[in-house]
Amino acid sequence: MSKILTDCHLHSSISFDSECPMDKIFTSAINMEMKSICLTEHYDIDFPKEYNMDFTFDIPKYFEMLHISKEKYSKSLEILSGIELGLMPHLNNDINSLIKDFDFDYVIGSIHVIDNKDPYYPEYWMDKDAKEAFNTYFKTALECINNIDNFDSFGHLDYISRYDESQSYVSSDYKEYIDEILKLLIDKDKALEINSAGLRKNLKTPNPDSYVVNRYKQLGGQLITIGSDSHDNTHIAYGFDYVQDILSNAGFKHYNIYRNRIPYEIGL
Repeated sequence: MSKILTDCHLHSSISFDSECPMDKIFTSAINMEMKSICLTEHYDIDFPKEYNMDFTFDIPKYFEMLHISKEKYSKSLEILSGIELGLMPHLNNDINSLIKDFDFDYVIGSIHVIDNKDPYYPEYWMDKDAKEAFNTYFKTALECINNIDNFDSFGHLDYISRYDESQSYVSSDYKEYIDEILKLLIDKDKALEINSAGLRKNLKTPNPDSYVVNRYKQLGGQLITIGSDSHDNTHIAYGFDYVQDILSNAGFKHYNIYRNRIPYEIGL
């Protein structure tokens, strides 16, 4: 059984791509004897209109609902407020304007759109080979991290490997890019998220994998957050025993949870 009893990447029906009510997530987490969870609902500014999807949400309503839930479940579960921002290089001012008015505990910065295309869909891959697709992703990641400061942890590094039909991705093949990304996160005091969703998406590894986690540690990285990226109540803390092994083998003695945008250590 994993000792990791906090899940800091979860989506409820507030997110466009989830149908799971908040209450169902909270009661399931309590039944699993989780200590803390953070609902990090999707907010992607400028998501391509051709997909006809609105990855934004009513933030005041979210906080209103969360306040009610905190009062209801406070004796059994720590409930933290979060948001998963879709990063694009030009969005720094928009993100700052959005975040400044709300007291989120935790902000994930993730890349879901590259060159105005979502790699979840085949058209991202159609005009390039897999290597070019990954190179473009990593270049975009570097540009986003350079340009945008208002996030706490970088979400699911190498996320697009989930949708690589060639299954050719090997993280060490992109060492130059990955090292640059990790060094930049360290320099900017940003955490690296270990996202276990890859384990349930046929990757047999979280995003990122053990190679990247080891490199992060070797380069001096200390801030680690952990999330299941669950969009329902059945995948809370999914694969956290595997994640714990990766972190322990890399030499980490703790991971982090954010409260009021401040990282706190929790021992492994």
